[in-house]
Amino acid sequence: MKLMKSLKFLLFVSCLFFLNVGMAQSSSTNSRFRHSISGKTGIDLGLPSGTLWATRNVGAANDKEFGEYYSWGSTTEKIIRPKENEGNIGLNTDISGNGRYDAAKYNWGGPWRIPTKEEMEELVKYCKWELEKVDRSGFHHSGYSYYFKVTGPNGMSIMLPLAGIVGDPVDGKNQFPMSGLQNLGQYWTSTPSPEATAYNMINEKLKDNCTYRLSLFYDEKENEPSYKIIGGANRSDGLSIRPVASPNR
Repeated sequence: MKLMKSLKFLLFVSCLFFLNVGMAQSSSTNSRFRHSISGKTGIDLGLPSGTLWATRNVGAANDKEFGEYYSWGSTTEKIIRPKENEGNIGLNTDISGNGRYDAAKYNWGGPWRIPTKEEMEELVKYCKWELEKVDRSGFHHSGYSYYFKVTGPNGMSIMLPLAGIVGDPVDGKNQFPMSGLQNLGQYWTSTPSPEATAYNMINEKLKDNCTYRLSLFYDEKENEPSYKIIGGANRSDGLSIRPVASPNR
């Protein structure tokens, strides 16, 4: 009887030992892929380019907050100075890392910048995307929201909230329509697009007013999540920004 108790105790101690070793190894592995840069955290997802992805959006305190919304090429949040946030129509160069137009670079400093179209495509191609429902009680938007958990080849992950978009003021008033807070998320890339929206095709002068973006969407009725890179984004719209940093830039 005593022998059985001794064996059970040894087994229990052994399990605790291996559990602690496993947790220590996991913690060590996680810290190896987490980098503190200019006061912000970047995650190495194991992507071919080695690009580090921030853990939160510009203007957010953590990965659950939506953050701020910016027109393309503007460094000031859209709802603060609407006249300065028309989206830099006619700017046809990639703005990644240009502090004059790149809101990530301007607001975060250091090597942080808006991701290029190629870096967004790499995120889509090499990562596993899983939709998650998150309770947002206690945040400025009540209820729940959907997020995509994006897991890289090395098992590390980031969360991208479906934070909706901010449109232009209604009837010239300082009221900004916000839509898609629970089922739509759009993130700027720094790369201009030759594609035109329906509005642009009517007004040829605004044909250059397009930029590639990452579009996240979830149809609750059909239960169909989607994530893809699209062009034709109106630059005056207020979208989310998820900064990146690169060891090569």
